[in-house]
Amino acid sequence: MKKRISKLIALTLCAVFLTLSLPSCGKETVIMSYKDYTVNENYYTYWLSRFKANFIYNYSDVEDSDEYYDSVISEDGRTANQVMTDISDDAIKNYLVSEYLCDVYGLKLTDAILESIDGELERILTEQADGSKSVFNGIAADYGINYKMLRDIYIIETKSSMFYEFYTQNYIKPSIKTEDKENFCKGDYAKADFIYISTEFKFNVDESGNYIYDETGSYRLPYTADEKKAQLAKVSEVEGKLNGTNFNSLRAEYNEDPAADQYVNGYYFYAEMPYNQTVLNAVLTMSPGEIKRIDCEYGVYFMRRLSTESDAYTKDENSDFFDDFETRLIDSIFNEMMEAELAKVVINEEAKKDITIKTVKPCVYF
Repeated sequence: MKKRISKLIALTLCAVFLTLSLPSCGKETVIMSYKDYTVNENYYTYWLSRFKANFIYNYSDVEDSDEYYDSVISEDGRTANQVMTDISDDAIKNYLVSEYLCDVYGLKLTDAILESIDGELERILTEQADGSKSVFNGIAADYGINYKMLRDIYIIETKSSMFYEFYTQNYIKPSIKTEDKENFCKGDYAKADFIYISTEFKFNVDESGNYIYDETGSYRLPYTADEKKAQLAKVSEVEGKLNGTNFNSLRAEYNEDPAADQYVNGYYFYAEMPYNQTVLNAVLTMSPGEIKRIDCEYGVYFMRRLSTESDAYTKDENSDFFDDFETRLIDSIFNEMMEAELAKVVINEEAKKDITIKTVKPCVYF
């Protein structure tokens, strides 16, 4: 299933591209610099091309058209082109700093890793250019690079990943205290329970409750006009009873989402989880005890924010929500450490103004 770029806008991008100074061949215009490390126009163009392909083919709401790139998609008024270019820039800055830190800590790639990289490059060379470097360089020129540069890129991407693993496992993970876990849980997670009423479709099931799929693979049936009217009447009934009726009783009577019944002690939400973005935006800003109606594309939620319990991440009944808790905490600490350094990256705005997601060609195959 494709993701949505609208969700990515609010999240941290974790795995992308960056580099050191370029080889002597090609353009020498510097786009980004950090200490003595730089990204020049060739590499910058290539990475935007890679990002563009990723956005187009992995995010369902991205369209490869000037009209889409010029459309406003963020609450702060930025266009799709600006949003995706900004995301790419942040990622490139992240790798630029990581490359420096990798060298500071003396991290080196093993011969086995270098052989693996060369093997991947040979595969690409064979598939894309029948083994000819000159033919490949002609293809790669559309994205600002050549075969030698691509090898350098793969090395730096691998070194950057190696730095992340090295630093998080040797410096962050051993230093995490219970207080850090508690603060992260209470600051990054929201506990709530809810009542959900569908207003657009029902599930097509047999007598045993098994889904019945149509020829398109869907098990949803749109409501008739009368059915939708009845569902909206339920919404009004719940809204009218919220102040005078026990919330749990209302949930037992009206809720149509099995998850709300399964997790009777509460449901934990966090920003990056695969859930309706409208719901996430609302529940993460609610206060404990607050009840809010949230209208979504397919139905209505009545969300009640609950207080986050101590040691929530250790309890069996919450295990479905915290299986990646430690990884998310480690990433949060790592990202906070990196952000201070990213702010020191110098951007040549004049040199990069005409190189954007909109203007580059998408690079799909390497």
